[in-house]
Formats: sequence, structure tokens, C-alpha cells
Amino acid sequence: MLKLVIGGKSYTVNLNNNQTTLSLSKNLPLQINYQPFSDIEIYGQVSNLNYDGLATSRIAIAGQLKYCLEYNSLVLVCQNHHDIFNEVNLGTVEISSVELQQLTKVSGNFWIKND
Repeated sequence: MLKLVIGGKSYTVNLNNNQTTLSLSKNLPLQINYQPFSDIEIYGQVSNLNYDGLATSRIAIAGQLKYCLEYNSLVLVCQNHHDIFNEVNLGTVEISSVELQQLTKVSGNFWIKND
């Protein structure tokens, strides 16, 4: 389990078991500058993570934390949608839909840390 910290608030991340999640865990803690994308997600660049092609999906569900290989980015999905990329599903963040939508209005930074 990890913690995602945004704006002084801490959220639990329930991790999936895949090679990309393992790679992410080995690089913690991480501070990531993020920006919103089309009111559906926020994303920020990270160093290359091992890409687990067997753990990808184009279905994006609000609250999912994903890794996008094409942009070397961590993505927090803020609204359900169908993505154009196959992204690795790293896990689910315990955060409300209202808080997710608020994140799509501003840029900022977040931390991912071990719990």
C-alpha cells in the first residue's frame, strides 16, 4: 500500500500486482509535478518504469492510478473514459469524485510514498 499526498491531504493507494507497480515501488518516494488533461485526468512525468504489457487497459475508471508509457507519465484518472493508449493500471486511490474533479482545475504537485 502507498500514500498519495496532494495539497496536504493523504490518500491510500491500493496497489495491483504487476511489474510496473514493482518498478514504481523501487523508485519511491517521488514528487511529481502534474497538470490536468481535458477535465478527465491529471498526469506528470516520471523516469522510465518497467512496462508490464500484460497489465494494460484502455478503459480508465475514476480513481485509478496508471502509467502511460508514451509520455512516461503517472496518470490519476478523474473521470471514467476510454483512453487512446494502453496504460498500466497500478492501483486505485481512495479519493472522492468531488476531489478528483477539483484536481482537474489546477496544476500542482503530488507525492507518492510508502505507507
